[in-house]
Amino acid sequence: MQRKVKLGVVGCGVVATAYYLPYIRNMKNAELVAVCDRFETRTKACERLFGAKELYDDYHQMIDKADIEAVLILTAPGTHVPFAIKAAEAGKHLLLQKPMATDMAGAVKIAEAVRTAGVKAVIEPSKGTNLDPDVAFLRDLVKKGVLGDILWFSLAQTGPVSYGPGLGNNAYGQDAFFTKDSGGFLFDYPYAPAQIVGILGPCKSVMASTALSVGETDIVPEEMYDEFLKGVTDPDKCNYWEAVFDLERSKRVKVEAVDTAVLKVGVRGLIWPIFAKENPYEAGHNRCM
Repeated sequence: MQRKVKLGVVGCGVVATAYYLPYIRNMKNAELVAVCDRFETRTKACERLFGAKELYDDYHQMIDKADIEAVLILTAPGTHVPFAIKAAEAGKHLLLQKPMATDMAGAVKIAEAVRTAGVKAVIEPSKGTNLDPDVAFLRDLVKKGVLGDILWFSLAQTGPVSYGPGLGNNAYGQDAFFTKDSGGFLFDYPYAPAQIVGILGPCKSVMASTALSVGETDIVPEEMYDEFLKGVTDPDKCNYWEAVFDLERSKRVKVEAVDTAVLKVGVRGLIWPIFAKENPYEAGHNRCM
């Protein structure tokens, strides 16, 4: 019989229930031992839908008491540094959702804790990064000179052309996207910078300009996610993202983190990739990109 890796999950929000937990449930070599969240409704839902055996509302208790070998840290960015260090010091392997940290000092602390403990750490997402076969293929083309001498490269996101997640701010997630320690949208959007350096090589210079343009925004109240979970019966159809954008944004929250950024990255001599991102359509503020 194949041995199963005993897992714990902290953070039973949308990322967990839409992506990770359904995959864990269908993996033959993984066992969901414990889940942890501040909201009992969410851990109970994970017990019902995904078969979690132990429920916690305190992360430190889960790490200290649960019989787990690895932990998936799927919480808001402000918790990543202390949670990752706690896991490493307890000898647990860890998967850490983006961002690793919201400053270099925090990232270094995590790296040092992981190396000292001798555990393994994976920083997600892996799609579109150096681990992606497509990125590796493109990087190889650049190294071999197949594309010639690249003198200029630009990557910029325009506004959305249809209704969907890209329209305006995220519809939910105050702690994940809008509080000061979340780092804001920029830390939720590492794909383009990661692809640039993954394909073209390490940065030689970075210049950035950021701003907080919208002081307040409207989001869907947190409790609507709990209501959504109550109605889910199929664990493979638990993606709140598919429902949240049709719900009323009735809660006004203060935007404490930057919501507009322009980033210039210098790599390979004369190459100056450009990455620009802002909220292109913000309801009530008549803003456009």
